[in-house]
Amino acid sequence: MPDVEQLELDAFLRQHRPFDSLSDGALRTLTQAISIRYARRGTMILDAGAKNEYLFIVRSGAVELLEGGSDLALMVSAGGAFAFGSLMLDGVTRHGAKAIEDTLLYCVPAEIFHRLCDEARDFRLYFSVEEAERLRAAIAQRSESMEGLGSIQSAGTLLSNIISDRPLVTAAADMTCKDAAQLMAHEDVSTLLIMQDSALRGILTDKDLRRRLLAKGLSYDTPIGDVMTPNPVTIYETLAGFEALLLMMQHNFSHLPVTGVSGDLVGLVSARDLLKRMSIHALHLAQDVAKASSPEEVCAAVQPLGQSLVALVDADLTAHVIAEFVSSVAEAAHRRLAELGEAQLGPPPVPYDFVVFGSLARRDQSGASDQDNGFIFDDSYDEAEHGAYFQELARFITDHLNAAGYVYCPGNVMASNPDLRKTVSGWRAQFSKWIASPDPKSVMHTTIFYDMRPVHGSGQFCKDLRRSVIAEAQQNSMFLAHLAKDALSASPPLGFFRQLVVEKDKSGDETLNMKQRGIMPIVDIARLKALANNLTAVNTRARLQSLEAADALNEGDARDLLDAQEFIAMTRLRHQARQVANHETVDNLVHIRDLSRFERDHLKDAFVIVRRQQSAIALSYTGGML
Repeated sequence: MPDVEQLELDAFLRQHRPFDSLSDGALRTLTQAISIRYARRGTMILDAGAKNEYLFIVRSGAVELLEGGSDLALMVSAGGAFAFGSLMLDGVTRHGAKAIEDTLLYCVPAEIFHRLCDEARDFRLYFSVEEAERLRAAIAQRSESMEGLGSIQSAGTLLSNIISDRPLVTAAADMTCKDAAQLMAHEDVSTLLIMQDSALRGILTDKDLRRRLLAKGLSYDTPIGDVMTPNPVTIYETLAGFEALLLMMQHNFSHLPVTGVSGDLVGLVSARDLLKRMSIHALHLAQDVAKASSPEEVCAAVQPLGQSLVALVDADLTAHVIAEFVSSVAEAAHRRLAELGEAQLGPPPVPYDFVVFGSLARRDQSGASDQDNGFIFDDSYDEAEHGAYFQELARFITDHLNAAGYVYCPGNVMASNPDLRKTVSGWRAQFSKWIASPDPKSVMHTTIFYDMRPVHGSGQFCKDLRRSVIAEAQQNSMFLAHLAKDALSASPPLGFFRQLVVEKDKSGDETLNMKQRGIMPIVDIARLKALANNLTAVNTRARLQSLEAADALNEGDARDLLDAQEFIAMTRLRHQARQVANHETVDNLVHIRDLSRFERDHLKDAFVIVRRQQSAIALSYTGGML
């Protein structure tokens, strides 16, 4: 091949994946082996079932692949490749290939294709037959790129490498508080681990001594067993630092005992230990909000969240972890405002749970979220006697949440709406009505309110309500069929030819709605299957893992959906981080022009996985409704 022609061929292939990942030597091996073939419009290039010995690359024109030789499966345009599936398997083509335009093809011999697959990892992974395998490789590739980064990256360090080698300071439950305080002062620690027969029974902090002993005027001779936190939450040493920090943020802890796999106590980790390794203010936010002494301080504490989101994305943490951090800050704001409201209005006249719905309940909030919340009252609630108090409390919370950036819900799904303030029995009756009469509006309500989680109160009302609602819904096949139909109403933005289907925003730019067309279909699938299998998890990731553990979703499908969720969510977060950095309004509409070829290709893989699972849902649950 003449040098000029060789250079032109090199330049063309360098514009297209995965040839752009090849070394100069590997690319030269490829181009020197290429032969050229011309196919007129309407002619067959390959017949289904025939033996094939080439990888075909479209130089110009277009080719349609025919599944089984007759049904249109995919269109391949300039820069695209086809027939690799037969080379990766047994050499027999599954699809026919027909030129739909006058087409020029580059033909790579099977021997060279296999040599490059053996020598070039990215080349091999790109031509993996399964979208899921390619997507998994893409996520792994991004994780590998995180290595060597400083700052918050140490959040991924295992706890076994974070906990101090210093011997643990322990005590027995019958030790007096006076002796415990003296021991803590002598050892210069703020925490004692309470042991009995080599087993952890409790934890005592200097905060416990202040709040549970001194503030209540108890005797210094009080046994520490009376003021300690019994049966403390623990964490395995094989988990990462960010997992410990998330637990602390969720429960407002400052210390966590660390155990080995066998359950034996191996150390203690504090928020300070973790924050020393993470030089970023984002990780302080939830604690700053929890300590706010006024609504204005809550608003001020929440304000850095946008810049923290940028820092977390730049640090290449996973979408799952970033969503947990963002949700923890939002939850802290909701909880603290409820506490401040009670402080202003006085103690609540009846017990209640303050609950959140939607993305915050699922702990998958991003940079663009409004508020969705309500009250569940004890059945002793009386509207005439208690309604005014809770109306004021609801207004206090929702108004200040709006001021803090958690804007009013456009659909009025807020505690300030009287319909969102019910007793346990009232909520149960409402759900029963929706489940018994599953029209589109009822199904819409259940999808909103089924994702429910308490952020203030004992949480027992919410727990009892969800348990009864799940059991009732699981037994109603017609309701599940309608829920499945609703879950199929938003399909991934993938066209007939596996091309991304874009929407136009107000300015006419081509965009992908990553929430409605990307993330929500996965949320809907996980919610439906969890409900059908009587599983109580609310977080989408936890639902998929629970479904796998219960054999209600096979391991491969669960893992594929988890990977699809991660890639789609991370693409959205990177888009939102760019908007924050540019002082733009944050939304879910990712501009096509901002996506790299890598992102476009793997978004297609993710959407194929979601569409495949939607097809399975249609077969399993709709009962012929579609």
